[in-house]
Amino acid sequence: QARFRGVTLSVRGPAQPVLVPLDRMALTQVVLNLLLNAADAVAGAGQVSLDVTCTTTSVALVVEDSGPGVPPELCTRIFEPFFSTKPAGQGTGLGLAVVAHLVTAVGGDIQVETATLGGARFRVSLPVLAPAAQ
Repeated sequence: QARFRGVTLSVRGPAQPVLVPLDRMALTQVVLNLLLNAADAVAGAGQVSLDVTCTTTSVALVVEDSGPGVPPELCTRIFEPFFSTKPAGQGTGLGLAVVAHLVTAVGGDIQVETATLGGARFRVSLPVLAPAAQ
């Protein structure tokens, strides 16, 4: 993606795979939407990080960027369908709404806050599935 050419991307995750209640396509859509939004926020030149941590009951997926962040007054609307902070014609306002729907439909949660990099931090929490009994 051209959007990532000038972006420093940092990715950290668990050593072992973890099962969550999203299928591969839905999980890919969640991560891809969050990363593409972060790349857009830094306008192709900045820092983006993806950090995945696990406990025995949940997985936290955190995407941060060094962009301008989300103004506090918009944090309650950012996940609404067709709401966008991008200029007209540069977004449908559906990406974060779809992400929120996919995450909450399986008992997860998504939050937006200020990142340590100065921009936005999107924190997704998903329940861990127990491995199938053998």
